[in-house]
Amino acid sequence: MQTPLALAGYGIEMLGFMLAMVVKIVGPLKPYGGVEKADEWDRAVRARAYLSTFAVFAITTMLALFALMAGLALDWPKPALMQGAAQTLFLLFTILNATPAAQASWAVRWQQDDDQAG
Repeated sequence: MQTPLALAGYGIEMLGFMLAMVVKIVGPLKPYGGVEKADEWDRAVRARAYLSTFAVFAITTMLALFALMAGLALDWPKPALMQGAAQTLFLLFTILNATPAAQASWAVRWQQDDDQAG
């Protein structure tokens, strides 16, 4: 049986996943194989963004595996471990979708358009 706290965490995680998908669609990075052609600068920004995403993804995966193994070693309830593993997968998908656009937004000072400058 799932606790209300676990269900609230799952709902918050789904909200984060939805926002990550929106950020990936309208974010600053040009997609691979998109209509817009990416120049060398766009490719460099995208490469740095995905490299930092890999680092965050790898650290999160190692921490999650450590927590799962600790739970198995300490004989925690199996349904709780399975729920934690499933929620970790959604967390990793969210990281893969949101982190590249977030890193590109934070690492680069973007120029404002003339009509938006106040």
